[in-house]
Amino acid sequence: MIRRDTGALQDENKVISGGITDDGGIELVTEYKAFSRVMTSRYARDNPDQFHSVSNRDQNGVYTIQNGKSTRTGAAAPVMTRCPGTATN
Repeated sequence: MIRRDTGALQDENKVISGGITDDGGIELVTEYKAFSRVMTSRYARDNPDQFHSVSNRDQNGVYTIQNGKSTRTGAAAPVMTRCPGTATN
């Protein structure tokens, strides 16, 4: 389960599969029912409690993040932080 809280949006989404990439990153396939999408996301760890998205694409192969940047704006993917009180393992 992935829980997101951006202030304006709070939701929970089912992780279908996950794994470690060859370069030590994390790859998750997540179902976003509210948006009728399945997204494959790759993340790089910045430090033990923070990470950022390297790529994010939907089931049709359309990227929203590629090479760590938004495909719409070109802005760097935001840094995400582990919620306080969650496991570190």
